[in-house]
Amino acid sequence: LPEVGKRTGGKPYTTEHIALMLEFERVMRNKAIIHFLAATGVRVGAIQDIKLKHVIDFKEDCKMVTVYADTKDEYVTFLTPEASMILDIYLEKRKNDREYLNPESPLFRTTYQFGTAKAVAMKKTSVCGVINRGLERTGLRVTNTSKRYDIQIDHGFRKRWNTIVKNTDGMKIILAEKMMGHAITIPLDDTYNVPVFEKLFQEYKKAISELTIDESERLRIKNEQQQKKITELEVKNARIEKLERRMRVIEKSKER
Repeated sequence: LPEVGKRTGGKPYTTEHIALMLEFERVMRNKAIIHFLAATGVRVGAIQDIKLKHVIDFKEDCKMVTVYADTKDEYVTFLTPEASMILDIYLEKRKNDREYLNPESPLFRTTYQFGTAKAVAMKKTSVCGVINRGLERTGLRVTNTSKRYDIQIDHGFRKRWNTIVKNTDGMKIILAEKMMGHAITIPLDDTYNVPVFEKLFQEYKKAISELTIDESERLRIKNEQQQKKITELEVKNARIEKLERRMRVIEKSKER
């Protein structure tokens, strides 16, 4: 893989970059952070304000995340099944360390010696530190050369999310923008009575396979999606054949 270096630019992390970071990462919290950023595309600075009450189980093994809750910038996005599972493992570890988790608990807390100590939310600098150390361990970023890089630490995940989602076949760009927190008004259409987050999830689902990091999991999801399409086509064909048979019966009855 090419080194993440030379200048500060607008390139995204690749899925391979992130997979390598996860391979070298041993701390469950840090794994959960990396997966969270990859699956949601949120700004790194948003993490410090996200509490447990802002992340809920949704559908199809995904979670829904409310970002910048109770502000004018509030929006929702989602976690892939893969990222949701890793987050659950991380939170379970905190429970096992005797932390009392409640809706107001920070989603990601600073390093602690005792789980019973007051949980303090990670700040943007701490999250960036996790990412930077991960890059250094993998050799994707070298600190003793140029200080300018192709990929920004705090925006590389967001740019990847944006690139993947907006290039997904059939994606409604206006809804993709909404899931990035951009101020977009969703126009009324034939599904005007469907809650906004339901509409958003239908679009998010289209990109889940490409947002997923683990290759085997990505292939499994793609196979499931392909099988679903085949099943839907078979059901559609069966319905058409049934209608055609009914039409033939009607035509014959008219001939009598």
